[in-house]
Amino acid sequence: MHIVAVHNWQKDEAEVAKIIAEKMGTVVFEARQKISGGGPAVLASFADAHQAEVLTGSLSQSGIPALVIDTELVRSSNQS
Repeated sequence: MHIVAVHNWQKDEAEVAKIIAEKMGTVVFEARQKISGGGPAVLASFADAHQAEVLTGSLSQSGIPALVIDTELVRSSNQS
């Protein structure tokens, strides 16, 4: 699983929510709910790494710092 998270955004929360909603194809209300506590905030999870990378790139190009977390790598590094 690949998690897309955003962090350290510098724009107004309303503007960030609007951009996230646009990029994810959802409504602003839902995006605001995801980021309401500040960052980092998990936006989505994907089985396909490419989908996660596309969303992350799109958000980053719009000025919202985003990253992909590969949960398999996290699990394997915690087992060491």
